[in-house]
Amino acid sequence: MIITKEKLRNPINLLTGFLCFSPYYTHLPNPLNSFELWLFVFLIFNSHRLNWRFNSQLVIWIFGYIVLFAIGANYLNVTELTEFYQMGRQWALMILFSYVACRSFMTDIDNLYWISLGAVIGGIMMGIDGLGVVRLGGHRTLYLCPTILAMPICASISFFRSKKIRTITFLALATQAGLSQTRGIILYVIVIYAISWFIYSAFHKGNIFNRSSIIISLGFVLALVVYTFMEDIVRSTSSYLHYRLYTKMQNITTTREDQSRINQYMLYVNNYDEYILPHGFYLRRGASEWGRTHARGVNDSGYLELVWTFGYLIFFIIVYHFFKQYRRIYHRRKHMKIEDFMLFVTSTFTLFAPLMGYMIWKAPFSACFWGIYIALLRTYNNNRIDRNFRRQLRGGYSEQ
Repeated sequence: MIITKEKLRNPINLLTGFLCFSPYYTHLPNPLNSFELWLFVFLIFNSHRLNWRFNSQLVIWIFGYIVLFAIGANYLNVTELTEFYQMGRQWALMILFSYVACRSFMTDIDNLYWISLGAVIGGIMMGIDGLGVVRLGGHRTLYLCPTILAMPICASISFFRSKKIRTITFLALATQAGLSQTRGIILYVIVIYAISWFIYSAFHKGNIFNRSSIIISLGFVLALVVYTFMEDIVRSTSSYLHYRLYTKMQNITTTREDQSRINQYMLYVNNYDEYILPHGFYLRRGASEWGRTHARGVNDSGYLELVWTFGYLIFFIIVYHFFKQYRRIYHRRKHMKIEDFMLFVTSTFTLFAPLMGYMIWKAPFSACFWGIYIALLRTYNNNRIDRNFRRQLRGGYSEQ
């Protein structure tokens, strides 16, 4: 049997998502546990399939990056070389991927699905490692930060695939949620499928009662049964894990942690005059620093980091621009293609994602996926896509 490039494409994309865009690389032995190594390999290996075009808009982005970097370095009194490296690292990756991924193989729906699934599998593997930490007992869990935007991308594209692909995707996301040891990820996956199903049924199928409805409903029932059945097992394994997955789930907004997060948001509201202008990139120096700066709360919320970094003025400009893009997608709902559906679902979850914690921006693999999402908007969210790009998606990628 002859193995062609076409047959190798999906496995390679799956491996790419697993190694480059998931958290699992941190558990590989030295020097393979360096994200920069995998990023370098990825960019070199795919250099001919990425978009390296330099334009005037990119100059503005880079200039803004330098200004925010300088403001943050001055405000936080950064002195060490490692601190300079840590500051703004994720934003640099976001800018990079928003340009190299635009109108490249990464915005092709088939490639994007397998890359996203690979990222989800990496999250599952991290979750399995986390079970070993739980078995040690005590008040320890391994906090899993999955590639948050890979989840709605993967789920939404699967709705247009075969029953086999839909089932594999649902099981993969449900497994990652269950192993995450985090109530937020579990709720996130539930809402992903609820909203994906509604948008698919109401706008694409024109009927909310279809075979997908039955499959999704049965999946939810099965997940609820497993969740209920596992409670005693989880309690006997780790009381702390039981608290995270069950007690906190049943007492949303009333636990000590939830009240602390609410207070952090109120700090930014009550002291809004201190956050009108940008504070620049934030440096996470650990929990000991939280109580000594008004940046407290940034570690638990992507929204608060946006406000801290850009200030309320620029933050609201970003929000306005996002809703402008979102409205364009919504207007195409009656003629929804797979790209529109994927963007509609993913854009809906960019509103929920910043609530998931600081790793939404800080983790390099997650930052890259935010860049890919911006590239998707720049690629598909126009009135038309030029014929040259359509030709590239069908197999060519030599032209840029």
